[in-house]
Amino acid sequence: MNQEYAQISLKGLYETHLTVSNLDRSIDFYRDVVGLELAHIIPERNVAFFWVAGRETSMLGLWSIHAHCETGIAPNKP
Repeated sequence: MNQEYAQISLKGLYETHLTVSNLDRSIDFYRDVVGLELAHIIPERNVAFFWVAGRETSMLGLWSIHAHCETGIAPNKP
């Protein structure tokens, strides 16, 4: 099957999120190994945010698989 797609040029990305199995371990990794600056932690939602490429440039959000949105449904479950 041969499909043609239009090429899209991405010039930037402000924010992206990852689901992680162990939030504390992931915070340690992205802060201590990758070297990202920890911006904010919301313990009651099991989420942490890091600055990427400096403050106000880009963010990485880490959501624990145990995090729940306001509906009470985990982000990675139907």
